[in-house]
Amino acid sequence: MIRWFAKNDIASNLLLVAIVLAGLYTAFNKISLEVEPSHEIGEVEINMRFRGASPQDVQEHIVKPIERTLRDLPGVKLIDSKARTGSANIDVEAEEGVDLRELRDEVETRIGAINTFPGETERPEVHIPNTSNWREVLTVAITGELSETELYKTARRIENELLNLPEISRTDMRGNQPLEISIEADDQKLSDYGLSFEDLVGAVRRSSLALSAGSLRTPVGSIMIRTDGQAYTQDDFAKIVVTAADGAQIRIGDLATIKDGFEDAQMMTRFNGKPAIMIDVLRAEDENAIKISDAVHRYIDQTSDFLPSGVGVSAWDDESIRIRGRLSTLGNSLLMGAGLVLLVLGLFLRPMLAFWVVIGIPISFAGGVLLMPYFGLTANTMSIFAFIIVLGIVVDDAIITGENIYTKLREDLTPLDAAVLGTKEVATPVTFGAITTIVAFIPLSYFPGFWSAWTSQIPPIVASVLVFSLIESKLILPSHLKHLSTNRRRMSSFARFQKWVADSLERGINKFYRPALALASKHRYTTICIFFALAMAGLGYHRSGAIGFVDMPKVERYRISAYLSMIDNTPFEETEKQITFITDCAEELKRELIDPGTGKSLVRNIMASAGASRWGGAGDPEQGFSSLEIMPPSERSEPGPTNAEIAKMWQDKIGEIKNVSYLKVSGEWGSRKRGREELNSLSVELRGPDSDEKRVIAEEIELLFEAQDGIQGAHANNQRQREEFAITLKPRALELGITQRELAQQIRQAFYGEEAQRLQRDGEEIRVMVRLPKEKRESMFTFENLTIQSPNGSVIPFSTVATANLQKAPGTIESLDGAQVSYINAQPENKEVKIMEMAERLGPEISQIVAERQDISWVWAGYVKEQRETDNRYTWLYSLLILTLFALLAIPFKSLLQPFIVLLAVPFGVIGAYAGHVILDITPSYLSIFGIMALTGVVVNDSLVLVDFINQKRREGMDVEEAVRISGVRRFRPIFLTSITTFAGLMPLMFDRAIHAQFLKPMAVSLGFGILFATAITLFLIPTAYLALEDLKGLFRPIWRWYAKPFKEEEEVQILASK
Repeated sequence: MIRWFAKNDIASNLLLVAIVLAGLYTAFNKISLEVEPSHEIGEVEINMRFRGASPQDVQEHIVKPIERTLRDLPGVKLIDSKARTGSANIDVEAEEGVDLRELRDEVETRIGAINTFPGETERPEVHIPNTSNWREVLTVAITGELSETELYKTARRIENELLNLPEISRTDMRGNQPLEISIEADDQKLSDYGLSFEDLVGAVRRSSLALSAGSLRTPVGSIMIRTDGQAYTQDDFAKIVVTAADGAQIRIGDLATIKDGFEDAQMMTRFNGKPAIMIDVLRAEDENAIKISDAVHRYIDQTSDFLPSGVGVSAWDDESIRIRGRLSTLGNSLLMGAGLVLLVLGLFLRPMLAFWVVIGIPISFAGGVLLMPYFGLTANTMSIFAFIIVLGIVVDDAIITGENIYTKLREDLTPLDAAVLGTKEVATPVTFGAITTIVAFIPLSYFPGFWSAWTSQIPPIVASVLVFSLIESKLILPSHLKHLSTNRRRMSSFARFQKWVADSLERGINKFYRPALALASKHRYTTICIFFALAMAGLGYHRSGAIGFVDMPKVERYRISAYLSMIDNTPFEETEKQITFITDCAEELKRELIDPGTGKSLVRNIMASAGASRWGGAGDPEQGFSSLEIMPPSERSEPGPTNAEIAKMWQDKIGEIKNVSYLKVSGEWGSRKRGREELNSLSVELRGPDSDEKRVIAEEIELLFEAQDGIQGAHANNQRQREEFAITLKPRALELGITQRELAQQIRQAFYGEEAQRLQRDGEEIRVMVRLPKEKRESMFTFENLTIQSPNGSVIPFSTVATANLQKAPGTIESLDGAQVSYINAQPENKEVKIMEMAERLGPEISQIVAERQDISWVWAGYVKEQRETDNRYTWLYSLLILTLFALLAIPFKSLLQPFIVLLAVPFGVIGAYAGHVILDITPSYLSIFGIMALTGVVVNDSLVLVDFINQKRREGMDVEEAVRISGVRRFRPIFLTSITTFAGLMPLMFDRAIHAQFLKPMAVSLGFGILFATAITLFLIPTAYLALEDLKGLFRPIWRWYAKPFKEEEEVQILASK
C-alpha cells in the first residue's frame, strides 16, 4: 500500500483533501462549544419532598424504606442519605463500569413498589446528576425596588423572552420562592361557626374545579359541555361557599384571609444593593456557549430602554469570558507552536521537506476533530489543550520518516524507491513509537472522581491525531517527498542560510557529539554511575518536600466569594444582618479599588444572598454568601491586586463575627469539587448512632483541628440541632375519641397547612394551602388558644387533650449505607497548608480519641479520601503502563532485555519534568503527574528509534561498539528535532502569563521539559547502557553455555538413538 500511494500522487492528494474537508465539516457542524467538560456524576440521585416534616419523620418514613429496598441492588457502591426538614436526598453511588441508566431504571422500579410512604409526600425525583445542569453559561440579574410579585412577573417575562431566542433553550430561575395561594383561617371564627380546617379544605376541593362533561350532538355539529368552576384568583377563592343554612351562606372570605403570593420561606437575594431574581442561562448538548452569551448581551442591550422604571437587567458571572480567554490563549499557543515547529524544521531540514512535514499537523488535527463526536467530546478547555499537547508529538513520525527518505534520495536510488524504502525502513519504530505514546495517555481515562471528567478528554484526541499522523506519514508524505531535488544548483538567500544551519548542525555533531559519545562509550560504567547519581540527587530533592505539591493549580477567577455559616438555631434576621455587613465591606472595597487608567472600579458587581448557601438553593436560615465580580486583568490598565490580595483585604475589613461556625473568603478556583461542594478541606467521617458520647468525640476532634497551625476554623455538623415541640396525647384524649393521628393531622393543618389543591395558572403550578395566619404560626402561645375538633364535632382546647414539650432534635440526619454519620471539617488558611501531611500526623491522635468507644468508628472523608484514592489509582495505572510499554518494546526488539535500556529514559524524563517546575517556579500538582504519565510514552520513542537502528547495523554485520557510535551520530538529528519540536510546540503555553493558561501549564511543563531533558539521556545513557548490557551478556554467555551443555549432549544422544 505504501508503494501504491507513493507512485499515485492523485490518490494521496485526494486522501489529504478528504481528511481535511471531513474535519472542517465536523468542526463547524457536529461539535458544540462549552466552558468546561460536562459529565455525569457516577451516581443516581433521589429527591423526595415531605413538606412540613421533621428530619426524624423524613428519616423514618422516606429514607429508611428506600435504603432497605436498595440495599441488595447489584452495582451499588454505597448509599449516602440526608434527611432534612421537609425533604430527603439520597445518592446511590454506582460501582465502576455500571450502566447508570439501567441502574436508574431499577431504582425507579424498586422505589415505585414502596407503598408505605405517607400521603403527604410527593413523587420521588430520580435522575443522574450531570454537571451541565448547574454550570450555567451566564446569569441574568433582574433588579428593582418592586413588590415581590411585580419583580417575579417581570423576571418571568424576561425568562420567556430569553427562551424565545434561537440560541437559548434552557434557563433556571433562582432567588425566588414558588407561587402559592394561602388561605389563612381565623381559628376563632372557625370555632364560633363549629367549623374546622378540614371543612375549608373540603369546600375548595368541592367547588374549585373544571370538568369536561362530554358533548351534545346537534344537527349543526357537536357542542362540548364543560363545568367551569375553577378558582384562580384571590377573589375567586373568597367566594367559595363553605356551608349554607336557612338561606344564609358562609364563604371562605368570611372565615379567612386569602393571600396570592409566594411560599413562606426566609430568603433574601440582592444585586448591587437591590432586590433581585436571577436567571441561569444553561447550555444544551448541541449549543454554543459563546453564541448563548452573545445572544444574552444583545438582548440586555436592546431591552434595557423598554423596561419599567426602576427595573434593571444585568449579566452576572459570564463564563464565556473564561472560555473566550482560554480559546484565545490556546489558539495563540497553537498557532505560535505550529510556527515555531515550522521554523525549527525549516532551519534544520530542507524548507520543502519541513513544509511537507508540517503539513501533517493540519491533516492529523482534522482527523482528530473528525472522530471527536464519536467519542462524545465537545470543544472545551481540556479537549483543545489535548491538541496543544500533541502538536509537537504529531510531527515526530513525519520527521523520522521524512529525514530517512531524504537520506535515501541522496543515495543512488530512484525517487520512488527512496520514498518507499525510506518509509519502510523506519516503519516499525515509528509505528510502535506512536502506539507507546497512545498507550501512555490511555490511563488518563481511568482516574476516579473529579479528575475523570477532565483527563478523559485527552486520550481519545491524542490517539486519533496520532493514528491519522501515521496514515499521513505512510500514505501521503512519501508521494510528496519523492519530488524533492537533492542537487540544488540555484539557491536563494534563505536556502543558503538554511543549508549553513543544517551543515553547522552536522559539523557540530561530528565535532562535539561523536567524540563525546566515543568517550562515554569507552568509560561506559562511569557514565552510567554519573547518570545514576543524578537520578538519586533528583529523587532526594523531591522527597525532601522542597518542591511542594498541590492537588490543583490555583487559578484566579473573575469572582470572589465570602461564604457564611452561622451557629445552630441562628434566626434568619441575624444571618441577613451579617450578610448585609459583609456586603457593606465589599462596597467599601468597590470604592477603594480603582483602575488608574480607566477610572473604573475593579469590583464590577456585588451579589448577596441570605437563607441559602448558594442563591436559589434549599432554604437554610443559617447560611448566606456575598460575591464580587472582578474586572478581568485583560481590561485593566495595569495588573493591580490579585484575587488573593483582594480577598485578604475583604477578610480584614470583615474581621471577627460573633456566633459564626464557618466563614471563608476565596477568589481562586482550584479545589476539587463534587457538584458544588468543595473537597479541599480536612474532613473526618464519624460513624455510629447519634448520642451525647458521639457529640463529645466530635467536639474533641474539632478542638484538635483548631489547635493546628494553618487551620482557619473547624466545625462539626453533628452540632446542628434545632428545637422542636414534641406533642403527646393525654389520657383524656382517648376518652374523647381523639387519636394520635387525628391530633397530628389537625396540628399539621394549623401550622404547616393542608394542600387543598394544585392549579395551573399562566403555565405555572400553584399550591393552594389552608392554615393559620403567619403571626400565629410563629408564636409559641398559639398552643394555649388552639382548639381540636373531636369526631362528634365538638371543639376541645388543645391543653385538654395534649401537651407540647420543647426539646432538641437534629436539623439534619446523614447516613451511609444505613449507618448514621457526622462530619468534622477543617478549612486550611491558604494553599500552602499541606493537608495530606497534616492528615498523616493527626490520624493516630484521632484513632486514640475514638478508640475508647466501642460502637463509633471514623475514616477520612472529602479531600483526603479522594486524594488517597487518586494516589492508589495512579500507582496501579503507572505500574500497568510500564508493564504494557515493556511488552510493546519487547515485540519489535524480540528481546526481554533491550526494553529495559529504552525504559531508562523514563526516570530521567521525570527528573526533567520536576526541574521544569523549579525553573518556572510552578508548584507541581496532579496535572503535573498526568503530564509525567503521558511523558512516559513519549520519551521512549527516541530511545526506541536509536536502539532499533543499532540492531539494524548489527544485523548488517557491524561491530557492536561501531554500531552504537554510528547509530548515535546518524540518529542525532531526528532525535534532536523530534524533541525540540515537541518543546517548541508547548513553549508558548508554558511561558504564557495569562490567567487562562495557569491551569494547563503544569501538564505542559512536565511534557516539555521532561522530553528536553530525556533527549540528553537518550543520546548518551542509552548507547552506554546498550554496551553495558552486551558486556553482561558476554560475561554470562560462557556460564550459560556450560549450564546448557549437558542438555545439548543428551539431545544429541537421543537424535542418534532415533536414527
